[in-house]
Amino acid sequence: MSWTVLHEPGSFKECYDVWQDVHAAVGGGHPLLDARFLAPCIDIFGEPSRRMAVALLERDRRVEGALLLEHRGLGVWRAFMTPHTPIAPILGMHRMDLASNLRDLVAQLPGPAWLLQLNAHDPFYAAVGASHEGPHVENRSHQTTVRVSIEGSFDDYWQSRSRNLRRSIRGALNRLRTACLDLRFVKLERPAEMAKAIREHSKLEHSGWKKSGDTAMEPRNDCGKFYRGVLDSFAARGQACVYQLFMGDELAASQMTLSQNGMVVLLKTAYFEPLARYAPGRVLDYLLLKHLFETRSASCVEYYTTASADDIRWATEQRPLIHLNCYSNRFVKGSVACVRHVAHALRVGARVSRSLVWGAFSVLPGDIAAGGIPDLGGALT
Repeated sequence: MSWTVLHEPGSFKECYDVWQDVHAAVGGGHPLLDARFLAPCIDIFGEPSRRMAVALLERDRRVEGALLLEHRGLGVWRAFMTPHTPIAPILGMHRMDLASNLRDLVAQLPGPAWLLQLNAHDPFYAAVGASHEGPHVENRSHQTTVRVSIEGSFDDYWQSRSRNLRRSIRGALNRLRTACLDLRFVKLERPAEMAKAIREHSKLEHSGWKKSGDTAMEPRNDCGKFYRGVLDSFAARGQACVYQLFMGDELAASQMTLSQNGMVVLLKTAYFEPLARYAPGRVLDYLLLKHLFETRSASCVEYYTTASADDIRWATEQRPLIHLNCYSNRFVKGSVACVRHVAHALRVGARVSRSLVWGAFSVLPGDIAAGGIPDLGGALT
């Protein structure tokens, strides 16, 4: 097996069709690994000053794996990631000698290169799992993500949720009935509806904290252009849907999704904060899952979030996303480990020193005059 590394400007566009062929053959039809999702990411969020590369793993002139990479400087390459790409763009490489193949790739990257970082990739759909550790490779769990498998009936799924979750949703629905607010569940699926979906989602984001933080999506900012482009492209094949929840006449929540091969990926959610007491986002989750169970239009829902305890209550499965580092040789890996240990020791030492000083000065002068000896044992915990 051998690597071909394309690192000229526009390399991803040149191998767009090749990427899609690999995606169809070995990518499991994952929406977030589709070139229709990645190309707008590169065009809108890719930094012009950073070199990009597409690495293709070939056997007998057939491409069996692919990675989208970016140069981070000083000999470090990393899987291309943005705030809108929750998993690393890695295709294939299942059941291969991953450590050996990645070490060969590091040697072929424009260099000199000494480190390849594959951050936040999903072991359920990619090659890397907890067992991939070796002289040149290390991996660490990064965050927990969750999914809901659409199996059995919705009633069975819901009854298997925690009592607290069921009580919470029942309480929200009761408050809505008391307030005489009717619920309306809406699906926007046609390409002509995507512009409207973006505008309305943007209004929801401007109703809350994202507006004050200047991170709210707008139809004309980069975030809005990205999601508009992705939704338009997937909607053209019936693979995008924006679910909306109305409470009375007010749009209360919106959830953007992509789907492919039975998988639904939750892209972006927003709710109308003045209606927060009715938990509009969670009520929309409830109705969305109920709809998918009843229509059998999906086999699973992927959340791709840093799962909170509340997210886990909805899930049927949870798993870690993995960070993997591949070094050019074992000496470099060992050197990095030594630097980490020294840095950790210095941080611990600094905390202990601050605690000792605080413990010493926290003793009252009268205690010392009375013969009391400061007890610094607690400062060392």
